Amino acid sequence: MAWGCSAQDSQTGGAPGSGGANGMPDSGLSDHFVDSSSTSAAGDGPVHLNPLCGGPCVPDDLMACASYAPPALPTAAAGTTGANASSGGGANASKGEAGAGGAGGANGRGAEAGAGGEGNVLFPTIYGCQVQRAAGVRDAVLSQCALVGNGAANAPCLTSSDCQPGFGCVGDQSAGLCERYCCQDADACEPDTYCAERPMRDAVVNGQAQGSGDTSTAPMIPVCVPAVNCDLAEPHPCKGKQCACTGETACLVVRSDGTTTCAVPGSGKAGDACPCAWGYLCSAASARCLQLCYTPDAAACGKGKCQAASELPDGWGLCIDG
Repeated sequence: MAWGCSAQDSQTGGAPGSGGANGMPDSGLSDHFVDSSSTSAAGDGPVHLNPLCGGPCVPDDLMACASYAPPALPTAAAGTTGANASSGGGANASKGEAGAGGAGGANGRGAEAGAGGEGNVLFPTIYGCQVQRAAGVRDAVLSQCALVGNGAANAPCLTSSDCQPGFGCVGDQSAGLCERYCCQDADACEPDTYCAERPMRDAVVNGQAQGSGDTSTAPMIPVCVPAVNCDLAEPHPCKGKQCACTGETACLVVRSDGTTTCAVPGSGKAGDACPCAWGYLCSAASARCLQLCYTPDAAACGKGKCQAASELPDGWGLCIDG
């Protein structure tokens, strides 16, 4: 039986613990972002992506851009010998004193002497599939091959170009964190995490949010975030020091293995469309709300029956017709 998230999570508008604007007041669109023609590493069957991830490549796929090569620079720009390179040296290579055959690669050093010198690549260029704003369209995004960095889960970032393949930069007004994408499968997140929407950090948002904390123009993207693992028996609203979920949040089931977290519930009751109220769960199969029940409580479902479900925490089930 497949389940879906019950409602919006409690951290909407910011990554847990941090996230944010570190100030990059530029155009917001990197010169290194170019369209990718790939749709998946395997290339088999249709690719179904969360619409917040755009397309055509799959941000979750670490190898989506493994074979990607950026367009060659125009001849006039590259020049015969390359910028700052000696004869035979690549762009950004240092001078090859002996010159001939010194093939220094991009961002590498030219051969100091001797024909055929390979040079040392200092910074290998790595591309990954990243979600990015569509040029000239404020609320539209697409996924495409782009330069990426070294940031793994929870590493600080300014933009997604600081994160490893498979990770996007999200956050609020304080900082930015690299978090794993869950564009294709919400249940692909690591244990004790779940798939939630977070504001994407990019140069546009960083520039606007600097000094103000404004993230209103940030596109929301799905990433894996830590779960609270709260108790479904906790009342809502819950008041007091013993409460795991406070304010408008309630303890909800957020993935098919029964993981729970504090999230803002919807209003859907049994049979209604998701998002669902507290005490209900959204079925991924039907996108309808199902009533949760505590199996030891014989009267929990009225005239119906409380059917235990292995996908839910121990002692919990779903109300079914008697």
